[in-house]
Amino acid sequence: MWLADSNPSPHDYWVGIPLLDSHLYEIFRS
Repeated sequence: MWLADSNPSPHDYWVGIPLLDSHLYEIFRS
């Protein structure tokens, strides 16, 4: 389990942002 909610790290942000962007891209593309 990630502890991003209690103590977010830059690594979590840089991993989460591209995943979110790609997910939104798939939604708008459909």
